[in-house]
Amino acid sequence: MTFPQQAVAEALVNESQATLVWAVTGAGKTEMLYPLLVARLAHGEKILLTAPRIDVCNELYLRLINVFPEKVISLYHGKKRIEGTGQLVIATVPQTLRFKEHFALVIVDEVDAFPYVNDPLLQRAVKQAKTKTGRLVYLSATPDKKMLQELVVLRLPARFHRRKLPVPQIVQPLFLKRQLQRGRLPKKVIQLVQECLTENDVLLFCPSIELLQALGKQLTLYFPETKATTVHARDEERIEKIEGLRAQKFNLLLTTTILERGVTFERVSVIVLDCSHPNYSKASLVQIAGRADRKSFQHAKVYFVTAEMTREIKNAIREIKDNNQLARKRGLLDEM
Repeated sequence: MTFPQQAVAEALVNESQATLVWAVTGAGKTEMLYPLLVARLAHGEKILLTAPRIDVCNELYLRLINVFPEKVISLYHGKKRIEGTGQLVIATVPQTLRFKEHFALVIVDEVDAFPYVNDPLLQRAVKQAKTKTGRLVYLSATPDKKMLQELVVLRLPARFHRRKLPVPQIVQPLFLKRQLQRGRLPKKVIQLVQECLTENDVLLFCPSIELLQALGKQLTLYFPETKATTVHARDEERIEKIEGLRAQKFNLLLTTTILERGVTFERVSVIVLDCSHPNYSKASLVQIAGRADRKSFQHAKVYFVTAEMTREIKNAIREIKDNNQLARKRGLLDEM
C-alpha cells in the first residue's frame, strides 16, 4: 500500500463517524478498506459491503477472497448466491432489504450509481441494515455536493501508480448522429479503434442497447481480424464475457454504461460514442474515462466522440483535470 493509501486507511480505522472516501478511479479504494475490515473481523463484528451493481459485487468478491478466508465471505445478488459464514457479506443494494440492524459496519461502494442514488427505499434499507450503534462508510470517485457537505471526507486525488488520470480527447466526426442512426460507425471511429488496438484492448461504449445491437451486427465487418463481442445489462452471458476480457479472450468489447464503474481490466483504451446523449452524466463520463490506465502503463487513450460539446462533457473533463492538478500539488504524481 502506498503512503497516501495508508493515510486514508488509517483514518478510516480511527474515525467513528459516517465517512466518505472520495478517491479517483483506480486509486485503490478496495485495498484501503483492508485494515478496517481486518480490525472489525478480528472483533467478531459482522460487515456488509454493498454496491448497486452485480458486476461491482463480483469484482469485490474476487478481490476479497484473495485476502480473507473464502469461507468468511458470502455473496448475494440476483444471479449468484455463495454462502459463507456471513461475517462478511458482499451484496447488491436490493439484497440489503433482507437485513435489519444486523451489521456493525456497512460499506457502500459506488454510492452515486444507479439505482441506489435516486431510490430513497434502497437508501433507507442500507441504513436499516446496520445496528443502532453501527457505522456507515461510503466510497465514490464522483460524489455529489450533499455528501461532501454532510460526511467526514477523506480525499485521494491520485492513483496508486502515481500516473495522472488520462484526460479525454474530443473527436467530432462529420454527420455522427446520422451515421449512428443508420447503425454505422464513422470512419474516424474505426480508425481510432484500430490505432488503440495496436497497444491495448478497447472498451467501446454505447449510450443505448439499441445502438449496441445495431453496431454489434457489423463488428466483424469493421474489425474482421479482431476478437470482438458485445455486452449489456440484459445479456445472459454478461458475466462470462466480462471474465473473457479479463482473460484476454476478447480484444474489443462493445458495451453500454453497465461497465462504467467497478470493473478493472488490464491494458485497455476507452472510446465513448455519442457523448452528448442524455444517458451520459458528468459522473458516468468520469467513471468511463477511469477504466483506462488502471494497472500497467500501455499508453492508454480515452476518446469522447460527440456531435456537440455539452455541459456534462465539459464538466467531466474539468473534474479529471482538477484531480490531476490537486494530485500534482500534493506531490502524488510522477511526471511522465
